[in-house]
Amino acid sequence: MYYVLSIGVNYGPGADLLRFAEKDAIDIFRVLSGALGPPRVGGKCLLGARATRAEMIAALNALAWQPPEHLLLYFSGHGSEEGILLADGLLHYDELADYVRIIRARAMMTILDTCHAAAYGRFVSPADVAGLGGIDEDLTWLRVLSEAHPGMRMLFATSAETLSRESPNAKNGFFTAALLHAFHHAEADLPAGSPKLISDLQAFVNACAFMQEQQTKNWKRPGSGIVPLHIQQPQFLGHLGDFPLVRSQVERAVGTATITNFAFLPGLSMRVDFVVNGRRNVPTRWRVRLSHPDGSLIDGRSHRFVPAKDEHADGGQIRFPVSVLDDDFASSFVLDSGRQLPVRWTFELLDDHGHQLARRSLMGSYFKGAPMSQLGW
Repeated sequence: MYYVLSIGVNYGPGADLLRFAEKDAIDIFRVLSGALGPPRVGGKCLLGARATRAEMIAALNALAWQPPEHLLLYFSGHGSEEGILLADGLLHYDELADYVRIIRARAMMTILDTCHAAAYGRFVSPADVAGLGGIDEDLTWLRVLSEAHPGMRMLFATSAETLSRESPNAKNGFFTAALLHAFHHAEADLPAGSPKLISDLQAFVNACAFMQEQQTKNWKRPGSGIVPLHIQQPQFLGHLGDFPLVRSQVERAVGTATITNFAFLPGLSMRVDFVVNGRRNVPTRWRVRLSHPDGSLIDGRSHRFVPAKDEHADGGQIRFPVSVLDDDFASSFVLDSGRQLPVRWTFELLDDHGHQLARRSLMGSYFKGAPMSQLGW
């Protein structure tokens, strides 16, 4: 079994209020427990006032009593060189290391998005660290997990001496935003079969590259300009490269989709219904295009959504204002001459990489002031 314990605390005693730590924990948990994550994943998300010392210790003790085969522990919030700040006080790193040590999971991943995050590594015994001490899709996941080095591996948002930051534009911590980007956009490096998986190393390297790329673009702290990369350099500890985190979407889309209804309605509008399967918590997009028969675009629109279930059904009316035909020279010329205007409606469901999940196209005709009608050719 693969288990995710994700914790986020925006406010702890005596500390400034963070904006996105709890959202960080939710976003990480949703990705890892969704369609991109391992099969049959279990987990718990502790947020805000619920993320107390007692609650976290109880969760760790429960894992020690009934350890999973693979464990991922994530924390976002305030941190110091001594520990992480929970809702009711500091959990010292030596305490955390002791509680984690008694969890007999075969392989463990700890991710800390806090200030001074890498200080935790000082309290971890080298014997516990992976590599330093000691095609069925589900079967592929399990095989790769079984081949991961035993022990712990850790990803830290920053060094033991420096601060971590939040990004108002990304609405996450810098490091978490970069990790999420890697989860959705990195190429697979594990294994040769299917599904294609992204390892801890691949995610970490891609996250670091993304942070460096973004530092001069849109990640800024209000009133203080750009945050230089040297202030926040992510670090890692342990053997990376063999612990799979998520499925890669670069080569092909995850899941499927079906357009169940695609029909004209009065006016310049269509009724569309669709079902998306196997894309829980994975961003998905629909796109509709109104075009001439030769494919030249008259108008279009799109909408991005994230299915909350393994089977996501949605639909509704899509309407373009008639003014889009008036604004299009070729269309207005045909309509003003009293002739019918042939138009093509195209509806697509896509992933963030542009992979097509489903597509339907329908030809129709429009007279000025008259409803759409389907063309028979």
